[in-house]
Amino acid sequence: MAKYLDIELQTKTLKEMIKEIHEQKSISCELEPAAFDQESYELYRKYQIQIHLDPPQKLSVTSYKHFLIDAPFSQCMHLKYYLNTPTKKLVGVSVLDIVEDIVSSVYFYYDPDYKQLSLGTYSALYEITQLVQPDGAYYLGFYIPDCPKMKYKVSNKARKHERVVASSNRTFRDNTKGRRW
Repeated sequence: MAKYLDIELQTKTLKEMIKEIHEQKSISCELEPAAFDQESYELYRKYQIQIHLDPPQKLSVTSYKHFLIDAPFSQCMHLKYYLNTPTKKLVGVSVLDIVEDIVSSVYFYYDPDYKQLSLGTYSALYEITQLVQPDGAYYLGFYIPDCPKMKYKVSNKARKHERVVASSNRTFRDNTKGRRW
């Protein structure tokens, strides 16, 4: 004999889903003008060394400031992601360029110890739902095929996300291989 479950289907907006995830992960965010602070710099170093295998001697304060603080963006902002622990632990920083109604995600780095939280994906969804104006746009940045640090942008996981967006009457093309998603 088959058993049936009564399931109430709920339709949630993306904004509602992100808010729910935000609360479940116990994450808080702070948006501020780009400025140097030691905690963000140390997180950047840890990310570059563990994720991209960069040599520590190439990760100076000067190079960090040049890349993510003093960059020639219109309005460079940092959106900091914190775990709501007693010590309020910084686990990610999104570097954004915000111009009128356009939010451009320039760079994102996170604590590799929290990789399981998928903070890169979470940050993009959070930024879309919380920072982009109703008639605005969100830009994920360039893909440079010869740059090993950008290979994640053509991973199977990334392509699945693009296909979801593509199903909403948008077409994306991988110009390196002529594929359409």
